[in-house]
Formats: sequence, structure tokens, C-alpha cells
Amino acid sequence: MNAGITNLLTPDCENCQALCCLALAFDKGDDFAIDKPAGIPCPNLRHDHQCKIHERLTDQGFGGCVKYSCLGAGQWVSALYGRQTWRKDPSITRDIITDFAIAREMREALELLYAAANLPLTTTLKAQRDDLIREITVEGDATRIALSAWSKHIKPRHQAFLKSLRDVVSH
Repeated sequence: MNAGITNLLTPDCENCQALCCLALAFDKGDDFAIDKPAGIPCPNLRHDHQCKIHERLTDQGFGGCVKYSCLGAGQWVSALYGRQTWRKDPSITRDIITDFAIAREMREALELLYAAANLPLTTTLKAQRDDLIREITVEGDATRIALSAWSKHIKPRHQAFLKSLRDVVSH
């Protein structure tokens, strides 16, 4: 992947509301020292959205946090909400968690679309790929539109695109 693509899919925790520490559930085991339900902030999360044990995550039994990547979905959704945070306004918590889940799915789709560039795509498939990338990588006001269009319009086309790659990789 080129640097621009890598940067786009790289988490920027400094510009995120610690959405993974809020939205995701984890089970006590090899990767997590505790059980944490989805929608409940991790007990290691400070009020400023920073981790109390960030420098010692693995030593403290939170290797799963080190392994996890939101692929940039966290900062993308946080930017959408601007100065409004789930800490300051708990009424947005459900919406921000939902948006984060959709954004994460979109970033995973984007990762696959970028990987498809390494395949011998036809002109039509390249055009479909490029169109999907444009729809997924929008910014600003278009972000909310893309999030709401994902399940109904973009995701089905992305899935059809992936299915069409079977012919490309089987040759």
C-alpha cells in the first residue's frame, strides 16, 4: 500500500474519543485481563479519553488492545461529532457507537479495495473499485451520508465487487 492509503487506515488515537475503549466488548482471557461489555467504558480509560495503562497494556493483561486496529474509523467518527463527545453528552453514546461500528466495517471494506489494486483488474472492475473508494473515503458533511448509505447502497455493491474478484483470482 502507498503512504496515503496507509495513513488513511492508520488509527490516530490522539484525535479519537477512545471509541474502541467504549464500543467494543472483550472477554477475560489471554488478550484481556477483565470482562467488559460493549457500550461501557474500559475502567482503564481516563476522562480525557487516554488510557491509564497505555505504556503497560501487555504487562497488565491487555495485549488485545495492542493488537487491535480500528483502521482509522475512530478518528473519522470522532471528527464527525466535532467537539461533541460521549463523555460530555451521554445522549449521543448510542449513536456514536453505531456510527463507529459502521465506520469500522467501511474501513475494513476499504482495506480490501486497496488490496484489490494488486490484482489484474479489468477496466470495469478498476472503475467499480475506484467508485467504491470515493464513496467510502468522503469527509465532512458527506461522512454522515456515507454512513447512512453503507448498509443499503454501498455495502451490497462492495460485496458484489468482491464476488466478481473470484474470476480474477481463479485465473
